[in-house]
Amino acid sequence: MRLGFDIDEVICDLINPLADYINTKYNIKWSKYDFTCYCLMDSKFVEDTELNHKIIEDSITTICDPDFQALASPFEDSVKSLRQYKRIGHTIHLITSRFSDKKQIANWLRKYKIPFTTIHTNLGCHNNVDAKGKIGKLLQLDMYVDDLEDNLLSMWKYKKRWTKGLLLFDRPWNKEAHDESKFTRVYSWSDIDRCLGIHNR
Repeated sequence: MRLGFDIDEVICDLINPLADYINTKYNIKWSKYDFTCYCLMDSKFVEDTELNHKIIEDSITTICDPDFQALASPFEDSVKSLRQYKRIGHTIHLITSRFSDKKQIANWLRKYKIPFTTIHTNLGCHNNVDAKGKIGKLLQLDMYVDDLEDNLLSMWKYKKRWTKGLLLFDRPWNKEAHDESKFTRVYSWSDIDRCLGIHNR
């Protein structure tokens, strides 16, 4: 089967390093659970409006920096599962909104021995919510996993039939998903394994 995955907060952890960076630089206490909205522009880190704006701008610059992204660590379970999917014959297609060089992403994946078939990036998803859906249709994916509801709805818009479905990886910023009729919420890579019919690793 042709399996699609987002990278950040599905395969790797960028939010905890960002929280650590913010806490160290601005002497605040912020955790991944405080990121209850995906758009950093809507975050309220501190009461001081001017300082909050400064933290927001710094956070956006930092999390979009390819060098910062390269420091992210993969979730241990994601590596195990992806290796198994490849071993049993599935193809793995990574679809990310990162404005990073594909070569840099590929090097990061190889560093952690994470298998992949294709990488799709520089999609302009911040301005074009349909970008991931168009790629999903082009690839004729059988399953796709993301942490943003809008990306799953984009996939659904362009392809209504999914062999193994659209999966929303549970995160603090997607607790209030609006239309869960089109996808399944998963809480771990074991849940993804089960969706694929893999029960024992």
